[in-house]
Amino acid sequence: MKVLLVDDEPGFLEQAKIFLKRKEDFNIETSTSADTALNLFEKLDFDAIVSDYKMPRRDGLELLEIVRSEKDSDIPFIIFTGHSREKVAREALNLGANRYLQKGGNPKTQYSVLADAIVQEVESWLRKKDLEKSKEETQLLLDNFPAMVFITDKDGEIIKVNQTLADFLGVPKIEIEGKHLEEIFPEEQAKKMNRDNQEVIESGESKLDIIEPYQTENGTRWRKTDKLPKESDAGKVKGVIGFARDITERKKAEEREEFLHSLLRHELFNNLEIVWGYVELLLERDISEAEREYVEKMENMIEESIDLIEKVKTLRDVEGEKKADKVDLNPILRDALDKQRDQLSEADISVKLETSEVMVWGGSLLEELISNLVENSVRHSGGDLIRVRTLEMDENCLLIVEDDGEGIPDDCKNDIFQRGYRKGENAGSGLGMYLIKEIAEIYGADVEVKDSELGGVRVDVCLKKI
Repeated sequence: MKVLLVDDEPGFLEQAKIFLKRKEDFNIETSTSADTALNLFEKLDFDAIVSDYKMPRRDGLELLEIVRSEKDSDIPFIIFTGHSREKVAREALNLGANRYLQKGGNPKTQYSVLADAIVQEVESWLRKKDLEKSKEETQLLLDNFPAMVFITDKDGEIIKVNQTLADFLGVPKIEIEGKHLEEIFPEEQAKKMNRDNQEVIESGESKLDIIEPYQTENGTRWRKTDKLPKESDAGKVKGVIGFARDITERKKAEEREEFLHSLLRHELFNNLEIVWGYVELLLERDISEAEREYVEKMENMIEESIDLIEKVKTLRDVEGEKKADKVDLNPILRDALDKQRDQLSEADISVKLETSEVMVWGGSLLEELISNLVENSVRHSGGDLIRVRTLEMDENCLLIVEDDGEGIPDDCKNDIFQRGYRKGENAGSGLGMYLIKEIAEIYGADVEVKDSELGGVRVDVCLKKI
């Protein structure tokens, strides 16, 4: 199978090729932009396209739309992204994406899931092309589709199922079709399915990613179901079309990942803080200059490790943040500065706050964004003053954090937002400014780095005003 991988991160493309080829005998071409991908698509024959969502110039959805509309191609197209947004997933599926898969977790597991998805979608696609020659193409396609497919009417009667669902239930299709949900599934499960169906029928909108447990003879398993409105020729919703997949293994992988993060966030974090306390006790003792130098290096490494754990936690919070609302910016600013009070005092840096009462579009991670901005100035500016101010415009509010430090060369101003960017002796995890950009994007804000009139760095965060 020949697969086109599209992602603006060369490191991801290299790693993906390695893992995918271990899983399946793929012939893989890579591209770091949508435009280059389109050129390759014109010249070469591919069996599937796997694309990131968030990319410069054209994103993955724009690439998908061109492939489907302008190129009139039904090639399997999988969106494989670190962004977890229901709106993006819905738009991807509406544009014709075959799958919307989430990056993250154990690399071996996530690439195994991706490889399986590619194989399944390509095989399904090729099967469909063959079945177009057959009069029974619709039913044959349903029966060979890897997902469990079902169609119900307004009253919950099962109109049609595919062989996959029949095999899963262990009941012939003829004994399922024509029955009501309550006659096939356990009572509580049937009630939940009916509620979801009615929501789709009444709203006329798809309900995606319904993740729920279900009981089997071998214990609890998990499935993910997508439900779409089934319309009559007159355009009225007359039922529901459903696609369900067993995601038990994925769920187990997520639970393992959550457990490992818990170990990192709590056990390791607590142990590091205890070690830090003993290091502080050592520094109070009468030790030689050489010994003090070693202990201070230990202290710096402990601080960096704790900071990295906090950044990893924030990264997880960024991916999980889905809700935004109007918030009062001033209390958030004060809380963020309080969070950095000890570091500011230790570095002998003063803060000048010039803000007005303003409501903006944001959420719980705005405090983390501001705290990271101040922390970067404390760690890297080498200055004596940080000024935080707001500037209200017609529809936006400009949050400005600037310092009187050493500044940043022009050729580095865009690079600092790259994940893992490090420069200088005091470089940290390389996640600080990356997180700032990621959090800003959640709330529809823009971030720009400039030169400050104070002499150092100025960062503008353009927030939407309420």
